[in-house]
Amino acid sequence: MGQKKPVTKDDPNRVIFPGFNPPKADFRGFKGAKPLCIEIIGTKSPKLIKELRRVLRSILLAKKSSARSLSVILVNNEYIRKLNRKYLMRNRVTDVLAFPFDEKFLGEIYICREQAKRQARVLGKTCNEEIIHLAKHGLMHLLGYPPEAD
Repeated sequence: MGQKKPVTKDDPNRVIFPGFNPPKADFRGFKGAKPLCIEIIGTKSPKLIKELRRVLRSILLAKKSSARSLSVILVNNEYIRKLNRKYLMRNRVTDVLAFPFDEKFLGEIYICREQAKRQARVLGKTCNEEIIHLAKHGLMHLLGYPPEAD
């Protein structure tokens, strides 16, 4: 039998979630510790990805979290409504939902892009600024802080 060819990023048979950006391991600030991995799904903006990782990483370091990974997923109104209905029994759109996992994989933060855009317009901010604010809000929930702690 012949050897299988390794899958490459250009392989047409490779299946990837749309908007998936492989997380980058970051060793800074962790003496002898495992890297911190922050996965961002649902955007192709390198600027937003970089800023989200920077801000969330700085919060995790400041709070001395032992978490090694975290996911931020940007979704549309329909998807966040489904999550809200399924897990919180609320049939409405919301701006951010946070689902905790454990101390190593902290959890997932779902942010509604459309809601963030509306809120940014009202608040006189850019959409990216509002997304970053909502990601921080979700992270504080995952770390166990009440909503007022933002």
